[in-house]
Amino acid sequence: MHQNSVHHSWVEATKSTLQQEWNKLDFIQKTIAQIDKDFSGFTNAHIGENIDLSKDVSSEIIQHIKENLMAMERENPASIPQLIYLIDLPEEIFESIYQHSSSIHHDLAQCILLREAYKVWMRGRY
Repeated sequence: MHQNSVHHSWVEATKSTLQQEWNKLDFIQKTIAQIDKDFSGFTNAHIGENIDLSKDVSSEIIQHIKENLMAMERENPASIPQLIYLIDLPEEIFESIYQHSSSIHHDLAQCILLREAYKVWMRGRY
């Protein structure tokens, strides 16, 4: 597979797996809690604060994650790889974004959301 499409392919496959769950309020709340838990060692902000559940929740969450990533990058750039390791985002996805993305923070935020949602989904299934 061409390196440029690695993170795009992963995003699409993960989205299709999670599509039905994403309509459930409980799943969204658990995903937000998982994101907050993993970010807690790196930032004081809570991703779930001020999220309007009646809007496009995924876009709002991605925006909050993106803002936190940019703040982390300004304050302590070395913390981003640590966060990615903690979240367990596949290294090839992380590398693909940094090598090929024109909107690194947005793409990374989207992948973080999907990885965190996937962890919640897996926990609920097994």
